Amino acid sequence: SLKAQGFADEYIVKAGVSKRKENGYLSDKFFDRIMFPFYNRKGEIVGFTGRMLNYQGEGAKYSNTEETCLFRKGREIFGFFQAKRTIAKEGFVYVCEGQFDVISMAQRGVQNIIAGSGTAFTADQLKMIHSVTSSVVFIYDDDAAGHKAAIKQIESAVKAAMTVRCVMLTGGMDPDDL
Repeated sequence: SLKAQGFADEYIVKAGVSKRKENGYLSDKFFDRIMFPFYNRKGEIVGFTGRMLNYQGEGAKYSNTEETCLFRKGREIFGFFQAKRTIAKEGFVYVCEGQFDVISMAQRGVQNIIAGSGTAFTADQLKMIHSVTSSVVFIYDDDAAGHKAAIKQIESAVKAAMTVRCVMLTGGMDPDDL
């Protein structure tokens, strides 16, 4: 634990990985979740996303590190640090919704893939992508949220002077299913 390593409660809370309960004790923000680290452009871990293990439709399926001086979700892209060399080499990037999509596709040899950790991209994230390539292939889930996000992101990427393609999955699939 961070406390066992000598970190003060104040810094554990400021890091966005714990919350202070009403009784004054700290609670683990990511209890019972699979953790995915966010790396910045230098390869330093700056934040986390935690996915509930046994999600039953109640509460937040995903939880992110709170906004801190180190982590702003709108400035980071999951998998970008690991994929940027391959993106530059291949000349394009696949963009999907989530961490499982990135991991599954990377395990199957698709190394130029990243996730927006949801369905929205900020101007900062598009600039980050554009620093490596101007060609984007969106591959979102075959559900209402994925379709809506694809349309929105296609418009944003075109406005950012990017070449845009979109892979439309069918049968309710997502990239992780491929």
